[in-house]
Amino acid sequence: MTTSSSRKSRILRNLPIVRTLASLKLAVVTMGSLAAILAVGTLIESRYNADMARLLVYDRWWFDLLLAFLFLNILFSVLIRMPLKRHQYAFGCIHLGMLVLLAGAFGTRLGGLDGTIEIPEGSASMAVRLPETVLRSYLDERFESEVPLDRSLVSDSGDLGPVPGFPGNGPRIVQSIPFSKIYQKTSPTPDGTPIVELALMAGESEPIALRLALDHPALPSRQDAASLHVSLEPVGSVAAFLDTTPNIPAALSLECRHGKNSVEFALGELVPGRTKNDGMLEVGVVEFLPDARIGDSGLANQSGNLVNPAVRLKVSTGNATWEEILYGRVPGFRFTGDAHPEVSWKIEYRPHGGAAQAPTLRLGAAGDSLLARCERDGRILAAFHVLPGRSMRLPLEGVHASVGTWLPRADLRDSCVEVDPAPGAALPPPAIRVGQGPWGAPRWIPLGGFFGWSEAGHRRILSHEERRTALPFGIRLDSFKVGTNPGTMDAASYESFVTVVDSLGAPLDTARIAMNEPLQHGGYTFYQASFVQRPGAPSTTILSVNRDPGRPFKYLGSLLAVISIGWYAAERLRKRTETPA
Repeated sequence: MTTSSSRKSRILRNLPIVRTLASLKLAVVTMGSLAAILAVGTLIESRYNADMARLLVYDRWWFDLLLAFLFLNILFSVLIRMPLKRHQYAFGCIHLGMLVLLAGAFGTRLGGLDGTIEIPEGSASMAVRLPETVLRSYLDERFESEVPLDRSLVSDSGDLGPVPGFPGNGPRIVQSIPFSKIYQKTSPTPDGTPIVELALMAGESEPIALRLALDHPALPSRQDAASLHVSLEPVGSVAAFLDTTPNIPAALSLECRHGKNSVEFALGELVPGRTKNDGMLEVGVVEFLPDARIGDSGLANQSGNLVNPAVRLKVSTGNATWEEILYGRVPGFRFTGDAHPEVSWKIEYRPHGGAAQAPTLRLGAAGDSLLARCERDGRILAAFHVLPGRSMRLPLEGVHASVGTWLPRADLRDSCVEVDPAPGAALPPPAIRVGQGPWGAPRWIPLGGFFGWSEAGHRRILSHEERRTALPFGIRLDSFKVGTNPGTMDAASYESFVTVVDSLGAPLDTARIAMNEPLQHGGYTFYQASFVQRPGAPSTTILSVNRDPGRPFKYLGSLLAVISIGWYAAERLRKRTETPA
């Protein structure tokens, strides 16, 4: 057997390619190059972040090729020396450890997973977001098809691939940029909605830019700025909108919102005993006073006219029940103060005469024309046609307004420009541009962006997303806790209490995930990465998800290398002591 091994070794040594791959010069060049590249990757990660280092170094094809050359160099350097002599056992064990370590690295590259999962409190999820991007198409809100997008480090243009959902010679991707700044601009479109862009300036203050739209998913129809309410609304009658002396009855409405749940009351529904609920949110009317006054005996009603309305409510969210008193003339005042910030209120009161109590600028969309009406203290001060591009002095405490853009039929489109990533900050998102198609002119789609259009009675959507994969089980967030530094609101620690569930929702295990305390289940490791908390919405935990099938080989290879180095040192010491002086 030894003779057969020696014969095979001689055959290998006589092959030119084997001699090249097993040469010491190649080993020096390969390991020196690897050390230099790792140093560069470390510098990039320290200056920017791990995502940039992965994009520039660790996820590049030439990095994998360098590791493959190193693997072959180590493998053939051992094979040409077979069979090993006793004094070469330590040498062989060191090389075996390095081969096992590299095999573990390749196993991680081929079968590993590194992503994030976001879970709102009280919900469960199996979807893991990966650091790869795809262009997806949806038909009537159902996923249809997708194409992967290569994250290039340089801008590119031309024929970059197909748009999913179109057979044959359909629309194509025509441009991509690796790091983009996103801004939105309004563009005329035949089936669009009214959009107005204006600037407000009160006194010597800086102008405030507003963008309002009717029935648009991404733009509001009303905003507060420069100490007044600004709204865009449809106009049924131009004459009535421009009439400064209308006799419109008073009106009052209110809305209560808790997370995704909300209830609304119109004026006619503010009857004692009337209760509405949505999910865990329940609101009941205890008392309604159209003309409230506060006297020695408390809140009392003076008349049946809607002059100073107040309503006493009983509110329940499942965890707490309390009484709330709201006033129409002072919608920002809360009887309970800041005791229940998870619940938000919106109150709209219009006194007799048609004008709002607070200073208000109402913009009216009447076909291709834009109208304006200024209101304050229950009176309509002025009403007029708006000429875009001209400055208007409003009778509202020295407020000036200027309408820059008025489009009766328009849409909001994402537009992107290339930017350089900033050191120490999150990487700007990539963006792609799809060519002309059924949606009309070419469109930009940044990462996380989408647009839709109607086609043959169906609704289609194109979306630029991070690729997702499903776990074989789900994670349910039962509760989330944040610990703050004493005397501040800065988060010092945060932890997620979760339940592992199967595909049908049945519980399998419970765990607590905190910083430096991960959860391991089914070959996956979950780390507490971050969280999101918004007023009136449930907390959302963000967990890092990692699966590393090559980890045991990395540990074994490292252990073999350490043992071999000690073995080699011991052999050298033994030879030195056995050598006669």
